[in-house]
Amino acid sequence: MVDQIKNQKELNIGSRPQTEPHIVYLGETGFPLGFAAIQRQALIAKGLIAAGCKVTVISFKGSHSKDKDFPPSGTKEGISYRYASGDIHRPESFLRRNFQKIKGRIGEWVYLRQQKKRLQLDYALISSMHFGSLLWYSIILKVLRVPAILSLVELNSAIVSRKKLGLRINDFLVDRYAVSLFDGVLPISDYLMQHSKDCAPGKPTFKAPIICDFSEFDIPADEKEGVRFVYCGAPRYFQLIKFVLEAFDMVQFGNQQVSLDFILGGGTSAEIEQIKIEVSRQSKKDRIRLFRNVPRSELIQLYRNATALLIPLRPSLQDRARFPHKLGEYLASGRAVITTAYGEINSYNFIDKRTALVAEEYKSDAFGRKMQWVIDHPSEAGKIGEAGRQMGLVNFSHLLLGEGIKQFLLSLGRSESKKPVVKRRMDKK
Repeated sequence: MVDQIKNQKELNIGSRPQTEPHIVYLGETGFPLGFAAIQRQALIAKGLIAAGCKVTVISFKGSHSKDKDFPPSGTKEGISYRYASGDIHRPESFLRRNFQKIKGRIGEWVYLRQQKKRLQLDYALISSMHFGSLLWYSIILKVLRVPAILSLVELNSAIVSRKKLGLRINDFLVDRYAVSLFDGVLPISDYLMQHSKDCAPGKPTFKAPIICDFSEFDIPADEKEGVRFVYCGAPRYFQLIKFVLEAFDMVQFGNQQVSLDFILGGGTSAEIEQIKIEVSRQSKKDRIRLFRNVPRSELIQLYRNATALLIPLRPSLQDRARFPHKLGEYLASGRAVITTAYGEINSYNFIDKRTALVAEEYKSDAFGRKMQWVIDHPSEAGKIGEAGRQMGLVNFSHLLLGEGIKQFLLSLGRSESKKPVVKRRMDKK
């Protein structure tokens, strides 16, 4: 990451802009509340602000339930946000939901046009899994002559749960044509970097991996005896949860205090019930706890209190293309990470028994052996966790990534309403 940013700075020719750029972040809905997608959006925004940019996050419609209550426009941690529909809530009525969408799209266009007229709109970052939304943004931003950059974090067609015909058509269009619609791309992985180049040869790209505010995890741990394993994930990934349970069933710890915590975010009642039933079948069920939708502060504390954090990656196209957001948070906690040698794990310094514990195969017995090693060597696991945090700081800090993205944006040239001061030049690999 450091070398990538150093190379990016060499692209800027001439003096720096007299005014710092204003960047709008479009596509996702729900800011400032949400899981990985919203958290990534917030961290990129914070990194850009630290690099001297102004960022406004726009949600074109409301997505929250009635129990959530905050203003439809405001500031969160220095990040300006606005709901273009004027309402943060998702209406229960079908007609009202669709009316809100129309109202939001109009409000979105009006805001962007006003900002453009005031010479206060320089770049747009777009993140969405919906081809219709991506097409909409590409059109209006071309009309406004604002450089638009696509944030690419998944290969949609590789997500096995997206089986409906409508989703399959959408995912084909996104995976094949989305990159071509925009002026630049921020792929999260090496696979998506190559995918972008295959879809649109010569398209400017900048790899934006997982991202974390490491300072958020600078809190003391509750020092208690015993070994704690923690897995955090969505309930819909039942096979991964089952995999972890199988691995835990293989470990031996006698009279030692050993526990396994599952932190589950979101999910349906049926998915949670399925997990509870599976846990009830385990021989070590009295050592297993389930947490659901815990507050952010409690989540961070659970990470810090762990001995090791679990994130098995599968030998699948989906896991090769993506880069799980929680891995950055795992590293930031300073606790040992247990994972498997697939995807982006092989692109960074995830070295077994040095910066992480890396199982060579996606097999429960291989993963279980890494868990057993932690039980047998808890103090060494602590040293691995700290080394992993230092490796993460070099590669995944939101401050470093924010500066890198800013330099990438500047290399594309400013919005055409202002006289560009940066030549458009990229190394088109």
